[in-house]
Amino acid sequence: MEPILSKQEIADLLRTLQKDGAVYPGPEPARAQEIISAHVEINLLELPADSQKKLDIPNFNLIIDRFRSSFGRSLSHYLQKRVSFEIIDFHQLPFSAYLPDQDPHKITGLLSLKPLSSGCLLNYDSHLWFLVLEKLLGGFSGAASNPSDRSPTRLELSLLKASMELACRAIEQAFIPILQVRSRVIDTASEERVHSFASSDALMAIYRFQAVIEEDAGVLELVFPIDSLVPHRSSLEKLTQLQKFENKNWPENIRKGLTATPVTVIAQTCSIDLSIQQILDLSVGDILPIPHDPDSSVEILVEGVPKFSGLPGQQNHNKNVKILNAYQ
Repeated sequence: MEPILSKQEIADLLRTLQKDGAVYPGPEPARAQEIISAHVEINLLELPADSQKKLDIPNFNLIIDRFRSSFGRSLSHYLQKRVSFEIIDFHQLPFSAYLPDQDPHKITGLLSLKPLSSGCLLNYDSHLWFLVLEKLLGGFSGAASNPSDRSPTRLELSLLKASMELACRAIEQAFIPILQVRSRVIDTASEERVHSFASSDALMAIYRFQAVIEEDAGVLELVFPIDSLVPHRSSLEKLTQLQKFENKNWPENIRKGLTATPVTVIAQTCSIDLSIQQILDLSVGDILPIPHDPDSSVEILVEGVPKFSGLPGQQNHNKNVKILNAYQ
């Protein structure tokens, strides 16, 4: 079949249409080797299969909630004031992006978390550390010194470190469901000394809390490197999983467990009735009459319920009770 238009005729027609404004010229097609993309080249074969999963640490909010509750109780006892912590927000940032967003007068505690691969950061903003000191030293709200206009002194840092040790105990309690963690305060600093805590591209899990002490409030921050939590993802996932009875012998296991449960057994000779006034009048040396024949049987009670009758006696110089009858 002969073409309707030749290549030259098609080219002439396109030039005419472009000249008249009917079509707009497009970019010349590039050869395959000349194609340039504005996007960064990605080798799909080199991408880790779980690169997105590492951003998600399931159920870690349960650990954080246990920390919040435990630290609130211990700090309340320490300050003898009502203390509560409520989560403000949670976000993830590379360490390099987290560092510039700093309160110049906050204090940072570097906490160890053995056996995790890395510790964590505990931050008191300038309002919180001042408030903790104020309550600890018996001050009052509205003190003349502005909590945001200075850094704590060396003595104040020493006092604040004690409250951070309480946070370490709270972290240990929070991790109990998944891991036995040992935590302590490695260092406290009012100036920025945490640049070597993690690599600049390390992803950080940042939890911020509103710390309310009576009627005043400050902000507490807890920062974890996510890479240190990833190895324990499976343990965290199990926190909310229902355990299935895969063993068909579970009824027998329950029966064995019940039979090994300790109970209280009492050999009772008799019971007497006294008025409240008679009990109030009792004193050392008083004698209570017991309507019981020494040669008669006694009741054997199991958890307060009569189950047997028995006869008291003695064998090998040890007192005992011989069971005579079992009640229905």
